[in-house]
Parts: sequence; structure tokens; C-alpha cells
Amino acid sequence: MKKLKFLIIILFAFACTKKTKKSNTPVISHESIAENYTTPTWLADAKYGIYTHWGGSTYGNQFNDGYAYGWYARQMNFENDPAYQYHREYFGNQNEVPYHELLKQFRGAKFDANAWADLFAESGAKFAGPVAVHHDNFLMWDSKLSPWNSVEIGPKRDISGELRKAILGNDMKFMASFHHGFSYRFYESVPRNIVAQEPDLYGPKRPDNFYSGPSEQENPDVWRSIPREVQTDFVDKVLEFTGKYDPDLIYFDFGLGWHDEDIKLKMYNGYYKHARENGQESTVAQKVRESIPEHQYSTLDLERGGIAFVANHVWLTDNSPGSWFHSRGAQFEPTNKIIDRLVDIVSKNGVFLLNVGPDADGEIPKPLVKILKEIGEWNLINGEGIFGTRPWYNYGEGIKSASTGFNKAVNTEMHYEEDYTEREIRYTRSKDFKKVYAFIMDWPANEKVDLNAIQITGKDKGKVQLLGYGDIPYTINENQTISLDLTGVRSDNLKYAYCFKLEGFEAVWQPYGHFILPNAFHCPAELFTNKDGKTNVTIGLNHSERGIDIALKSSTKPKGRLKGRIKKENGVVLMEIDSELENIPNSNLYRIATADFIDKQGVYVLEIDNPEILENTIEIVSTVQRALTVHKIGEIID
Repeated sequence: MKKLKFLIIILFAFACTKKTKKSNTPVISHESIAENYTTPTWLADAKYGIYTHWGGSTYGNQFNDGYAYGWYARQMNFENDPAYQYHREYFGNQNEVPYHELLKQFRGAKFDANAWADLFAESGAKFAGPVAVHHDNFLMWDSKLSPWNSVEIGPKRDISGELRKAILGNDMKFMASFHHGFSYRFYESVPRNIVAQEPDLYGPKRPDNFYSGPSEQENPDVWRSIPREVQTDFVDKVLEFTGKYDPDLIYFDFGLGWHDEDIKLKMYNGYYKHARENGQESTVAQKVRESIPEHQYSTLDLERGGIAFVANHVWLTDNSPGSWFHSRGAQFEPTNKIIDRLVDIVSKNGVFLLNVGPDADGEIPKPLVKILKEIGEWNLINGEGIFGTRPWYNYGEGIKSASTGFNKAVNTEMHYEEDYTEREIRYTRSKDFKKVYAFIMDWPANEKVDLNAIQITGKDKGKVQLLGYGDIPYTINENQTISLDLTGVRSDNLKYAYCFKLEGFEAVWQPYGHFILPNAFHCPAELFTNKDGKTNVTIGLNHSERGIDIALKSSTKPKGRLKGRIKKENGVVLMEIDSELENIPNSNLYRIATADFIDKQGVYVLEIDNPEILENTIEIVSTVQRALTVHKIGEIID
């Protein structure tokens, strides 16, 4: 009996020991991942990278004279889509030549990883890599998880492996993007008999109600639901790639947030753990931060978008000078616009990821080669003001507005935006604050530049240089700003955004800097209207708890008091004004009123009863009051 009791005690103790060990197993959580994460310094310094949309969609689009069918494998099966007839014309009936047959024909015989990487490096890119897998679930690497990969089918080459070697050999960081979070829904147009033929590519057979269920608009949670087996396959492919190729950055297109919490955590934890063990500073770039903003262990990406302020975290935006996948009818943006966009992004603490779409044979089209070489030539001259820099106190000045939307993004179709003009100035600085770089987006017609965002304090011991040219004469104005004299400055190798380096000055942010931000509202005097002896000025006002300043810009101090009112467009009076115009220090601005009653963003009318006070007025501006223009994550920007 004693032996039996002793045995029971031993077994109980053993069981408790096992239980204790199990409870000490690290639990993967947002907090545990965030504890070991910091934004990579190399990314904050890099500013500019390149990735490549290339694969089955490129092969499908090879005869396309218009805008590429970016979702070719999906579009080709919808009878009302132009890609449907296109496919029948050039490849045949969809049932006889489904998408997976195109993948078998895709060869990319002229693909040369070294040529790609050499060109990317020549353009100034600091990181680069492939779209490792697009929505079509075709893997551009040597995979053991699916036969539908570039080694077993199509090119019969390890595209990612070859690119990694060439990119690292050019002293760039290696990245890869993953778009297969949407693959399950992406292939909903594929006939069921085709899905049954190749489930490793198209995914498992869909239930009957999959096709007749609610749309994304009706019930997004149901529409975005993904079977567990598909989610497991998703994360396994990501971790296979990261374990094999050691990317410094991985990027996710939409769909990552549709996965279960433990799947996402497994991916983040697995990737970051492997990177730490490999001595790498790595990050995940993703579009939506479900459950992540308070933890900060990823980099926010805004596809074809931007931010309207200086963010206090490094962010990323990816954009393409044309369609994502190449077609022979591709049209490309001018280099000038791409460079202006780069400068604007960097001035706001952003990183620009540029898409390059090779052709079906694997060559980078000549127009894109020209663009990349031109970017490289510009970077050789102006890169000092881009790479390794940090934002100035405010990102710039001008009249180009930038309203915020989804995820604080500026217009997610930035390729439709208006061009930057000579009135647009963007700023960066060296890490030690000893140098400020001012980019003038176009050459000023009057060959004069006023840098109103910078206030010079202390004695004048500095100099101004135009990068690629030399010293530039300047004056310090009464309001402690700098004016540059560009009279007679000529140089054949200077083009696009012009970078001026200010060095040796004691430079600080102008107190009235928020008035000259590009998102401040400007109404020039030539747009004022007169009626019944009164002057009407249309102004844009944004709702803000911090108040809205309305100011008059004048070449001389206005005499007397301004009398009038602020009205809605329908004539309803919101505020009566009878005020002495207060000069805003170090500026030619005179505060008319501070309006804190605006319920929402909108267009209003400033009606002025004594228009004679406007005799020397240049414009009237309105803006939100700000102590600084650097904002915290999650702050509502108006």
C-alpha cells in the first residue's frame, strides 16, 4: 500500500511538472511580437526601392494594345469583361486553354537577374525584389509546397533566388511582395471543372453557396471569409519563402487582414524570429493594420497614395508609372512626375516603392529603362537631400492641396494628381540638423525663391548651394526668412526637382509655418468677387477642435479694421467680424479671425463690407492652428 501511495505521488508530481513546463511555453501575441520590433534604420534611410510585377498576367497581356488586364486570370473568365474576348481571340476557348495552360507557356526566355539588378542600382534604388506571388497563386520561387512554381512550370528557373543574389550583389536590400491573401476569392470566376483539375493553383472546391452568397458590399465579413486550410497554406508559403531567401522586407497586398488572428501572428512571429536569428533588421509592409496600431510592428503601405503631413513613423507607398503588369500598349508617366512624387513622399517621412513591369520575354521595356536611368542621373546629383535624411519640421509649402482619406491616405489614385509647380517646395534635413534641403519642384519663372518655412536665428554664417551647380546668392529678410537669387543660374545637367542645400545656418521652423503648408487653403486676390459694394472671398474651412485661422496676406500692413462676416454658401451668417488685423510674427500675414465653430469641412464665404482694406492684398488663406506639423500616429488630421 505504501508503495502504491508513493507511486501515485511520483506520477502526480511528474504530471504537475509537465503542466508547468507547458504553461511556460511562450505565447505568441501582439505584445510579444512588438517587444522585439523596431523600424529598421536601413528603411528610414533607403527612401526608394523597386519591385517587379511579372508573371502569368504578363504573358496573357502580351498582345494587349491597351491598359493591361492586371487580374488576367480572373478577368478572362467573366463574359462581360474585355479580357474574355481578348483571351478567345489570342489563346482560344477558356475551357480548352484555361489560365494554368498559359502558365505552362510562360517562359521569360530573356530574363536576366543581373541586368535587372544593375539597372535598379543605377537608378539609385536601395532595396528591390520580385512580386513573389500575385493573386494567381503562381509562386516565383523554388517551392516544395506547390507544383505551380517557376522552377517546375513556365520559366523553369528560380526567379526569386536569382534576383536575390543579383540584388544583394549590387549592395541593395532584398524584398518580396505577397498578394495571395486574395487568391481564394480571386479565382471565383474560374469554372468548377477547371478548379477541380488544378486545386493546388486555384484552391479547393468552393461550396455551392460561395457563388450565390452575399457580395462584399452586403456582408464583407462573409465575403472575405477564407477556409482554414487556405489560410494555413497562405502562411506556410510565406514562411517557406522567408526561411529560404531571407528578405529584409516583405510586403502584403490586401487580404492579409482577412485571415484569422493566430494565422497572422504565426506569420509575423515566424518571419521576425527568423530575421533576428539571421541578424537582420526586417519589417512587414501591409495596407491595413487590423489590431496593430497600438503595437507598431509593421510598416503602413498606402498603394498609389500618400500622407498629407509629416508622420512620426516611417511609412511606405507603392506606385507604378503605368499599369502594374506590362502590356505592349503601356503608357508611362514622365520622369519629372515620378521624381516630384519621390521628393514629396520623402519630405513626409515616407519611402517610395516603384513598380517596374518587365515584358513577357523578361526584358524591361525601353521606356522604363529610360525612366530608371533618368531617375539615377537625378539621384547622383540630388541624392544627398534624399537618402539618409529625415523630415524637416514641416514638409513644405505651396498651394497643392492634399486631403486625407482611408488610413490617412491622400487620394489612393495619386497618378491622377495634378503636376507640381514652381510654387511647391519640399524640405528634408540631415540627421544632425546641420543641413536643410529645399526642393523647388519646378524652375521659378522670375528666378527668385522665398523659403518661408525656415526662420534663420543668430548670426548669418551659412551658405546655400544648388546641388549640381554651386553657391547661390541669398538675402536674409526682415522676417528672418531666406530669399534665393537664381538670376543667371544655368546648367544643362539640372532638371526636374531642384535641390538647394542650406548649411551653417541656425535654422528653425517658422512659427507661422502652418499657413504655408500646401494643404492650407489659398484664395488669390484675382478670384475675389464684388457685389453691392462688398467683396466676397470663397474660402475652404476644415472642422477642427484646435481652431481655424483666417489670414490676409498683404505687401503692406492694412489700415483700419476689417468688417464683415463668414457665411455658409446658402447665405446663413455664422460669424460677424469687426477686428483690427493682427500681424502674425515674422510674416506678411494678418489674422482676420479664428473660427472654431465650423461643424464640418466645407466651402464658406467671407463677405467684407469695407473692400478698401484689401488694397494691397495678395491672397486670403485659411488653415488649422498647429504648434508643429509633426503628428502622432492615430491623430485625426484635418
